[in-house]
Amino acid sequence: MLQFLLKLHVKAWWSFLRSTSSYNKKATGKTEGVIEEMVNGQKVIKVFNHQAEAEEAFNRANDELFEASNTANRYSNILMPVLNNVNYLIYVFVAVAGGIFIQEKFTNFSISGLPFSIVVVSAILRNVTSVCWYDSADFSTD
Repeated sequence: MLQFLLKLHVKAWWSFLRSTSSYNKKATGKTEGVIEEMVNGQKVIKVFNHQAEAEEAFNRANDELFEASNTANRYSNILMPVLNNVNYLIYVFVAVAGGIFIQEKFTNFSISGLPFSIVVVSAILRNVTSVCWYDSADFSTD
């Protein structure tokens, strides 16, 4: 049950982060395109006196990039503390459940063949956290 909740929680955050990072990548591409056009067409911009229009186009693209980056970074920076707190709650659950199992003298309780212990749960949580951290920090994949 707890693993299902963790998976649901991570999946919701992951899909949201992917949408914000996708928007961030599009805004980065648009800004780079505007900059490249301005640099390559610098003489044309000066000859036809389009400096103000070029600066306005750059400012619009730059503001859009700022908003996209700010949103993507804000939510990706929220993810790790939330996952760490969920990990702590699962550690507490495993410790309490282990104590109850010892007190009630359960001999061999296992989930999918692996012994129910903090070592197994911490390995699973470490893998989930590393995958989520890698995906939220890496904006180069879609």
